[in-house]
Amino acid sequence: MPGIGRSGPANGSPSRSRSTSLGTCRRLVPQLDLIVVDCLTVWVANLLDRGRDDAAVLSDADELAAVLGERGVSLIVVSNEVGEGVHPPTEIGLRFRDLLGAVNQRIAAAADRVTLMVAGIPVPIKRAAPEPPRGERGDRSHEAP
Repeated sequence: MPGIGRSGPANGSPSRSRSTSLGTCRRLVPQLDLIVVDCLTVWVANLLDRGRDDAAVLSDADELAAVLGERGVSLIVVSNEVGEGVHPPTEIGLRFRDLLGAVNQRIAAAADRVTLMVAGIPVPIKRAAPEPPRGERGDRSHEAP
């Protein structure tokens, strides 16, 4: 996937990978503080261009959503909004719009926060759940079995 970046290396400079492999993303998780996936739109287009069917693309999206859900690294995922613009006139355009919309939904469901950018203004769509008070983090010893 384009734009996998590194935060906080010893020399302070970021590194980039142009790999489309989710395996690469998983391999980098323990080594990095931050991964930026920029962007899902290009990633999905590239997968379709390589002949991947919709089920395979959605499976890859589910794997990326799992990486998000594991919270092993800060992950920023960029994508384009689809569905509120011009209706695609071709069959492949419709397929792409619907597939990217499904990918976006899966990633958004796994994310702590979702922000829609409108004319450079961030519009919060989903906010992270508040952290529980210190004494309540996983400590359920006071509850009945």
